Amino acid sequence: MTKPSPDRLHEDLLKGAIPAFQFFLPWRHVPDTRFFAKNAEGLFLFLSPNLLELNGLKHEDDVLGLTDYDLYPKSIAEKFRQDDRTVMKSGKPLTGIVEVFLDEKGTPEWYVTNKFPIRTADGTIVGVMGTSRKYGGQVPEINLYPGLDKAIRYLKDHFTEDVSVPKLADMVHMSMRQFQRIFLHFFKVPPTQYRIRMRVLAACDMLLRDNRSLSQIAAALGFSDESRFISHFKRHMGITPLQYRLKHR
Repeated sequence: MTKPSPDRLHEDLLKGAIPAFQFFLPWRHVPDTRFFAKNAEGLFLFLSPNLLELNGLKHEDDVLGLTDYDLYPKSIAEKFRQDDRTVMKSGKPLTGIVEVFLDEKGTPEWYVTNKFPIRTADGTIVGVMGTSRKYGGQVPEINLYPGLDKAIRYLKDHFTEDVSVPKLADMVHMSMRQFQRIFLHFFKVPPTQYRIRMRVLAACDMLLRDNRSLSQIAAALGFSDESRFISHFKRHMGITPLQYRLKHR
């Protein structure tokens, strides 16, 4: 039996003789990596099982028709959509994006995301697919700044505290201005804003897991008072904490 050449297999794939969707299937068995695929309008085509579970979905069909805005805080969904548009417009991958999500335990965690364009046989870009996995020094460019990883992990472990930017800069032996510039380059927001985002994500989990009052949650997460907590939460989520609790419980 004559084996088909690699070129022939590639041609069959591009023509549709080999269903491309089957290439999503292996991601069902990679527990430490999240996989997603969306069309040009931002509608999900596929989520790996770990992402389905994280978002409270049981079946693959449950994600069809949903967008990032249905699953994530407003500010985060807008960032995702902006990155998607960049990939589709340029036709080039976006790799090494460092972002914050909730992990399986409901704790804010750093993740590294890679996004790639989905193309038809004639090269037309019709969507975006990508992977996301926990950060572990996986972004080579960050390694150019010795010690930055230490500051990142310290911020993650102490996001409920008022960690000063000068303290983080000292950890990596940089001036405050240099540290802020490099942090903004990698994370697209200043350190103080990233800390607030981590607090808001943690609040989402706390609002659904227990019956603590808003003032108790605000105090536990390091907000100066309940009104400040509500203000930041609404800015990121688009709704108030109580509305979020009622909507998702």
